[in-house]
Amino acid sequence: VLHEVAAVGRTGLEIAACAHLVERLLRTQQHAEADALARRTLALMEERAPDNAYRGDVWLQCLPALLLRDVDGHRRELQRAVAWIEETAARRVPATYRESFLERNPANRELRRAASRQAR
Repeated sequence: VLHEVAAVGRTGLEIAACAHLVERLLRTQQHAEADALARRTLALMEERAPDNAYRGDVWLQCLPALLLRDVDGHRRELQRAVAWIEETAARRVPATYRESFLERNPANRELRRAASRQAR
């Protein structure tokens, strides 16, 4: 299915599907495959938003694969995720909803906390 989605240019759908597959590959201990697919997925997300998935969730699904094989790459991608979250909060989220976006959204909260732990 991934090949068909990619062939017809449905990049946003491809991102969402790949992120789910990364999780499955990690559960089955296929670390090299998960790492390669996570990198591909995150590279696609630099150019296009995922369809039917939130960016934060895609990062949460893909980052564990990077951590297993490339700690520096994981750190850079986590920083990119948090920068996107904070920029989105500042530019696109009304002030009355900003705290909720940052702290109550599970993906945003977890990514920001992971970056905070990493900075220590």
